[in-house]
Amino acid sequence: MEKLIDKTPNRLIFIRHGIRGISDIPTTGPCCVPLYNYQHELSLYGHIYSFLLGKYIKEKIGKATLVYPDNSTERTIATAIAFAKGNDVCQVKYPVNKDQYFEDTHQITQSDITYSRFKLEEENQNIHTIANEIKKCLPCVILDQSTTIDDTGKISGLLAQLDVLSQVPSFSKLSKTCIKFNCDKQLVQSAFTIKQQVSYSQSIIDELGSKLLGGINTLIHDEKLSVLVGHDDKNIYILGEKMGKTFHAPGYAPGYIPPNSGFVFTLKKIIFASISFIFVIVEYFI
Repeated sequence: MEKLIDKTPNRLIFIRHGIRGISDIPTTGPCCVPLYNYQHELSLYGHIYSFLLGKYIKEKIGKATLVYPDNSTERTIATAIAFAKGNDVCQVKYPVNKDQYFEDTHQITQSDITYSRFKLEEENQNIHTIANEIKKCLPCVILDQSTTIDDTGKISGLLAQLDVLSQVPSFSKLSKTCIKFNCDKQLVQSAFTIKQQVSYSQSIIDELGSKLLGGINTLIHDEKLSVLVGHDDKNIYILGEKMGKTFHAPGYAPGYIPPNSGFVFTLKKIIFASISFIFVIVEYFI
C-alpha cells in the first residue's frame, strides 16, 4: 500500500460535495419529492453548509492555498466555490480537459462484472430488507422488484434506487425539508455501502485508489493546504477501502459519507459534518 507523506507540515483535505442536484427518484406523487433543491437544481442550504465548512477549516487548520473540484459535475464545482468563499480564498482551480486526479480511466473487465453479479446475489436479502424499511417511511415510493447489472457493469433497478434514496435523509435534514423520515436511517444509509461494494471490485479499488493517493502525495508536497472536492462513491469510499480504513462518521452507517465530510491527510483524521451546521474533526487512523 502506498505510504502518504507524514513528516510535512502541509495538509490535504478531501471532501465530498455538500450541494446536491435533484435526482431521479421513483414516486407516485409530490409527497415523495425530496425538497433539497432550489434554482438550477442546487441546494440552498448546501451552499450555506459548504461556506461554513470553509470558514471552519480556516479557523481550525488555515486558509487553503488550493481549492480544486472535480470539474465533471456542477455540484462539486459549486461546493468548491462556496467553500472557497467561506475560507476567504478568491480562486478555485480545475482543468478544462483531462483531470489528473478525478478522471476515471479504469476499463471494466469481465472479471469486474462477474464479481459485481456475485456480490449482488450475496447482498440480495439485505437489499430487500432496506427496501421494506424505505416503504415504511416513504409509502408513496414505487420500487423495482430486482436489480440488474448489464455487460458494461451498470447497475439498474432496486439497488440503484435505494442508493439514491439513502442520500435523501441527510440532504433533506440539511435542507430543512418538511418531509419526515421515520425510519432506521443507518439501515437506509447502508444501501449506499452495499451499492459501492457491488460496484467496485478490488482491482478497481486498487487502480483508482492508487491514482488518488498518488495525486494526494503530489499536492501535499506542493501545497501548504489543498482542498479537493469530489464524490462520496468513486473518491472518498475508494480512498478508505484502498487504505484499509472504511470511512465511518459517528452516528452514520459504516461506509456512508455525509455531505461535506472527508479525510484530512497527514493529520490522520476525518471531518465529520453534522446535520446542524456543526463540524468536528475526529481521530481516525489509530
